Amino acid sequence: LPEIGWLGTVGLLTWIALAVGNVRVALLTAVVFVFFGFQGLFVEATYTFALVLTSVLLTLLVGIPLGVLSGIYGRVAGVITPVLDFMQTLPTFVYLAPLALVFLIGPASAVIATVIYAAPPVIRLTAHGIRRIPENTREASDSLGTTGLQRLLTLQLPMARRTIVMGINQGTMAALSMVTIAAL
Repeated sequence: LPEIGWLGTVGLLTWIALAVGNVRVALLTAVVFVFFGFQGLFVEATYTFALVLTSVLLTLLVGIPLGVLSGIYGRVAGVITPVLDFMQTLPTFVYLAPLALVFLIGPASAVIATVIYAAPPVIRLTAHGIRRIPENTREASDSLGTTGLQRLLTLQLPMARRTIVMGINQGTMAALSMVTIAAL
């Protein structure tokens, strides 16, 4: 593939922002990335963006299914909740330092530490969204003869969507803050 340089990357990201968002999002994307380019920080910014994107995708890949399981099954919630409490109370350097010793200083230890730091809000909010669905709605679904998977896909996940999106937002913010700390 040909190299497009930082200005071509700005154009591509602006186009993606316009396609996914709106004109204001595209304009903000263009201004921020052009600023990074003029300051000579484009490579560092893309490195941070890649770490955050990788960490968030891995966090969502692990967090949403665990949150769904925790929301549906009380036993899973009983096992996961103390682990999440432990993960959230530890300072970030406590698990970043051992990871740096095992995986050396680099992107691998940063991604693992970021996933550990960003997963609890995703898991907790997904489980909360699944649990707060009214019981009479579940009963109505059961009376129509839905299977467990059908209930999950057509009732529980759509009704918990707002809370799950809030968990994705909080997980992304946690990942961004942890990547910043991991860069130190």
